[in-house]
Amino acid sequence: MDKLRVSLLGSTGMVGQKMVKLLSKHPYIELTKISASPSKIGKKYSEAVKWVEGGEIPDNVRELKLVSTLPEDHKDV
Repeated sequence: MDKLRVSLLGSTGMVGQKMVKLLSKHPYIELTKISASPSKIGKKYSEAVKWVEGGEIPDNVRELKLVSTLPEDHKDV
């Protein structure tokens, strides 16, 4: 079974970080798009987030580039 591709809006805040951590380990979900405020668009997640969630930023999310919250940027998920 293929994983369900999802995007996460508001990924750099405290709740977003919790969701990133949970979804990065999910057996049926692949976190493929992340977004945040306009000033962070285009940055790598590791550059844009002040990580406060325990542990390290998940490896499969660390290098993802932030996209806008506009629906056009999330059509393929």
